[in-house]
Amino acid sequence: GKVFASYAADVIGLLDQGARAAREAADSATSELRIGAVTTAGEHIAPQLMQTFAARHPEVALSVDVGNRERVFERLRTHRSDLAIGGRPPDEGIVGERFLDNPIVVIAAPDDPLAKARRVRVEQLGSRPWLLREEGSGTRSMTEEFLAAHDLHPPIRTLGSNGAIKQAARAGLGVSLQSRLATHLEVELGLLAIINVDVPLPRRQWYVIRPAHGPRPWE
Repeated sequence: GKVFASYAADVIGLLDQGARAAREAADSATSELRIGAVTTAGEHIAPQLMQTFAARHPEVALSVDVGNRERVFERLRTHRSDLAIGGRPPDEGIVGERFLDNPIVVIAAPDDPLAKARRVRVEQLGSRPWLLREEGSGTRSMTEEFLAAHDLHPPIRTLGSNGAIKQAARAGLGVSLQSRLATHLEVELGLLAIINVDVPLPRRQWYVIRPAHGPRPWE
């Protein structure tokens, strides 16, 4: 679709560089490029990129490891992944190139009264249960920072995946900060709704990330 077309060329170009060098460095005709992806990117960005990449480079064995932010960054630092797709990297040992905005929204059940309001005061969310990912997730860290910044202390329910959070929100079990990319289909179908809050929501971007030092697949 249009979103994919807006970023695919740049990201595939970076993967192409890795594929050429990996092939040149390999002892056989087949080489491997190891990609990591945080959960949201693994579910909603990586599949289309991998399909396009595989069509261009059938000679390259492509492996994709999907996990939370902590896992993805650790695999890059220890060179178990060559490249990754995720949020802004920390300064320790890995660097990234931004390629796409990642808008964040507050999701809720479609019949939630707050979802029907034109504008909701952020303090109104303090009594609602909040649905969070597990420790080590970038989405969880973002949510915890948002709640602390607005002095909100809601009940917390931890779920292990984006899919579980969306199902729980649909069932009216709480609200959640989520990537719009991960929820746009459910919102379009009326299975989830967006709460319009009267404060700015976190600003995030997607990055292609690599180790800052050591061997790189294109060198």
